[in-house]
Amino acid sequence: MTSNGTDTGSGTSQSKPYSIWMAESVIARGQGLASPDGDSGQWLRIGFFQTALLEILSANGLDDMVEQRERVLDYLECGTRKAASLVLDAKRNVTFSLDRLSLGRGLSFQYERSKDELYKNALDALRESIDLQPRNHFGGLWYFHYPDLSYLDGMYMLVPFMLDYSGRRGIDEADNAVCEILQQINLLWKHCFHQPSGLFVHGYDSSQKYEWSHNKNGASPFVWGRSLAWLTLALLAALESPTMSKDSAKWENLKSKFQYLIKKVVHCRDSKSNGWWQLMCSPDLPGNYIESSCSSIFVFVILRGSRLGFLESLLPDDNIEKAACEAYDAIVRKFVVKRDDGTLGLNGTVDVCSLNSPASYDISITLVAPFNKTVFLEHPHLSLQASKENAILARH
Repeated sequence: MTSNGTDTGSGTSQSKPYSIWMAESVIARGQGLASPDGDSGQWLRIGFFQTALLEILSANGLDDMVEQRERVLDYLECGTRKAASLVLDAKRNVTFSLDRLSLGRGLSFQYERSKDELYKNALDALRESIDLQPRNHFGGLWYFHYPDLSYLDGMYMLVPFMLDYSGRRGIDEADNAVCEILQQINLLWKHCFHQPSGLFVHGYDSSQKYEWSHNKNGASPFVWGRSLAWLTLALLAALESPTMSKDSAKWENLKSKFQYLIKKVVHCRDSKSNGWWQLMCSPDLPGNYIESSCSSIFVFVILRGSRLGFLESLLPDDNIEKAACEAYDAIVRKFVVKRDDGTLGLNGTVDVCSLNSPASYDISITLVAPFNKTVFLEHPHLSLQASKENAILARH
């Protein structure tokens, strides 16, 4: 499906899929490339844009557009080569957040395509860095270098990387990876559970030293939309992975978690805006807002999960596909913008939320990128994949 008939803020419309249009926009801005002096968030921006390009390519979105396809492949190679050269030291990699693991798919693609040892060495160093990553006394991985803090955020970076890497290296390593993933998800499931809503808060402090940590489980105080969205993506990635046996109890356990969480997520969608709140369980508090990146992720996860048959027990009574399509329409109408130079952007996304802070309500609602300012998301492809024309690329 294309963007025909959709006003993107300029009063005009174009017959180009939003996925390709947004990808071309990011390339035109020279974004998604690694820098030795880049900030700590660059790995997520780079890795997820590479994933976006690979999704477009795998969905045959550029088969009839030879020039655009070559441009995408060239940009992808440039981006992965620059990133690979910066993650060859496993010990140094540990100083980065788990976001570094989002580079895995792009690196694997380039290695399979070229057999260049640079990409293999980068993958091996990233994998070794997981073994070197500090853990709390429960065995939970630290998300970053903040002592004892484990976040939902890191799961979508960890899960696809470990399953893909181990799946190429034999049954024993794959089994170990599945056990590791289950351990990490189960720890977050236990410590981040938010009793009033049935959802999960941003993360937890196993030491309970931070002023915000709950006195029973160390949980942070708020259900942050995007961190919860990362968790839904992690579960979906695990269910999709060929490394996990669909007949195993472990796979069924993750499927049960996925179905539970999606039902809760759909239930807390805002009925007026059709999107999801920045702080999902505090819709009536002053300053809270509908946040576009978590809304985009949830749309993607719901439609892809539904198409792949992982949500069949929730259909049709829960109307989850209807909810996702309504949310998609709201995102396109309210947040997708066309700049004067013809490129696309996405408004209304939060910049970042960190638990290495007071994690107060005021801080959590003031870190939004200014509305009406085109921003490059930490995960730009998710706004693309939440578009119907590729059926979010989720239809493939």
